[in-house]
Amino acid sequence: MNIDPSRLARALAFLAWAGFFDWLWLSGAASSYVGPRTTWVVPFGAVVLTVSALAYLAGVRTAVPGPRLSPVELLGLLALLAPILAVVVVPEPSLGALAVERKQSARAPVPPPSPEGRVYDVAESDPGNALLSVALADADPKYADTYGVYDGARIELFGLVSRQAPAPGAPFELSRFQASCCAADAIPYTARIRPAPGFAPRSHPTDAWVQVSGVVRAVPGGGFVVEAERAERRSEPSDPYLTAY
Repeated sequence: MNIDPSRLARALAFLAWAGFFDWLWLSGAASSYVGPRTTWVVPFGAVVLTVSALAYLAGVRTAVPGPRLSPVELLGLLALLAPILAVVVVPEPSLGALAVERKQSARAPVPPPSPEGRVYDVAESDPGNALLSVALADADPKYADTYGVYDGARIELFGLVSRQAPAPGAPFELSRFQASCCAADAIPYTARIRPAPGFAPRSHPTDAWVQVSGVVRAVPGGGFVVEAERAERRSEPSDPYLTAY
């Protein structure tokens, strides 16, 4: 039996991509590269590519010697493998405070404020989307009615510390990233936090994930802050991205 060099090279390229998708799926690293709406691509690609690679590899042995790999075909295979090499060489996307600072001027697309009034109630939202609601209402009062953000609303927020309190008991900021398609288009939204009277939380470090319970307060001149009555450090969620409303 002979080995077909050309088919073997293509089979190895398939195996490389299959291994990459298998790693994304089994390690849980997919959320660093694809957004919530496209995560289905990872298990689908892992299964299809793995089966295809094994089937292709099974046909490498031939009765007659196969043609040698041409320079053009070799360049094509290298181009096919280039994205995997880029992932290995380039650090995975960061979701830290530095990324928040760099992307703060951008805004992800959101639906216009509802003319009918409240669509969501910030007090009933999960802590991640509650943060998004407060951030939108703080930036544009027209969103306050749509997302049920009002003075006195009790709330829970969960996000990473994007601006650390300079001292225990001082104000700080929490942020979350919203991804429409993939990690590359993730946009940060930030809520301002200040301690409630009589509460002096310890200063959590930048990039720490913190869950805050408190009350929404309107700020004179416009905008909202959250008066924290509790601020506790939590583990980073398995999927750090928010989905669009």
